[in-house]
Amino acid sequence: AIVMPRAPSRWSVATGRSTEFEVLGGAAHEGPFPATRDRGARIEAALLHPIPHRGRLRIAVATGHKPIAVDALPSLATPQEAARG
Repeated sequence: AIVMPRAPSRWSVATGRSTEFEVLGGAAHEGPFPATRDRGARIEAALLHPIPHRGRLRIAVATGHKPIAVDALPSLATPQEAARG
């Protein structure tokens, strides 16, 4: 699961192809992100979040069974702390 502080403002999803042309061409979508499945696991997604210059956006990927709450994002390890172990 991907945990974000807010939904992306725009997004693109593709099965068996790249999202690059849709995103760079200005054709990314707004609104709810659709449920997408592919037996071959060839799904690519681009989640677009506008942030100010020098701003940052903390996103977590939960890989285990324990969920991550959105309000816990600020307390998670920084990339440097995670790299140090």
